[in-house]
Amino acid sequence: MITRLLPLLFITLTIAGCGDFEWFPDGTKPNDFSFAAKSGVNRRTPIVSNSITVSGNSYAAPISISNGEYSLDNGPYTSASGKVNAGQTVTVRHISAIPYGTTTTTTLTIGGVSSTFSSVTMSAPAVFSNISSFTFAPKLDVDVSTTVTSDSITIRGNSAATSISVTNGEYSLDGGTFTSASGLINPGQTVALRHTSATGYHALVTTTLTVGPSSAPASGTFTSMTKAQSGSSGGFNNYSTVSPITTDATGQITVDSLTGTVNNRTSTAVSFSIDYAVTSTSASNKFIGITVAGVNSLNQRIFSGLIDTTAYALATTSGSQSFGSALTPTQYDSITSWVATKIVIY
Repeated sequence: MITRLLPLLFITLTIAGCGDFEWFPDGTKPNDFSFAAKSGVNRRTPIVSNSITVSGNSYAAPISISNGEYSLDNGPYTSASGKVNAGQTVTVRHISAIPYGTTTTTTLTIGGVSSTFSSVTMSAPAVFSNISSFTFAPKLDVDVSTTVTSDSITIRGNSAATSISVTNGEYSLDGGTFTSASGLINPGQTVALRHTSATGYHALVTTTLTVGPSSAPASGTFTSMTKAQSGSSGGFNNYSTVSPITTDATGQITVDSLTGTVNNRTSTAVSFSIDYAVTSTSASNKFIGITVAGVNSLNQRIFSGLIDTTAYALATTSGSQSFGSALTPTQYDSITSWVATKIVIY
């Protein structure tokens, strides 16, 4: 017997030694992806890539980023490593460089496959006044349709009063009244900008300040970017894709229906009950635990809770499990279905 097994063992070891042979193919490796570079962008500004759709991986892949942030399905931007499923969309962002004509590069890696997103700031103006180059730090993840104010900076280089004007916003000198009218700025004065943020989510608004004579002006920008929509894909702490089930592994318990009923609703919180119907094919009573999830239209988890009940022998059992003020109204309203994700008999 051993003699007859030796050729098979030799073949097995030979195949195992081949570098291209995979005993367990990596289901987390996606197809290649790429981001288009952007050039001539404003300095010190949030620059957002085109969106790519992850494909090719058969289960959740690790995702990480260097020198920037990423967003899944238009959810909040983050620099923390995580997981991404096939079919999800990804965008990346970074803050462009302060110097003119300078490249900033962000690298996104999904399941061992990497791609870069780069931006190059605009070229320096052909003519400078004696005003020093200036920029305003951007504001990220601001609320929509909200007044956003920049930090104050001191304009340097002018030895006498010089002209100042603003586009798509207002400015304030030395903490005074904000105005959009052109005026004069004296040496050493501070200036701040403000504008109203975008009406949409993940959207940019840019205000440009120009200082100096029209023959040789200097300019800088202030940009804000709105946050992800509350309740949008990826907008909650647990936004993993769920896989609904209806029966336990033994085949004795079936969840026939799950529905949500609001018990109390305020401007900030919703308490609710999950109504259930469970059928048992067992000849004896069973204590069961059902993990339920509230899922949005993209099959992503908004809420997860546990129902403890008894499935009576050869019967359909109906009941209701209450949950406290666990969700905001926006979160609750984004739930499109309730599903069972796990059934345990104990």
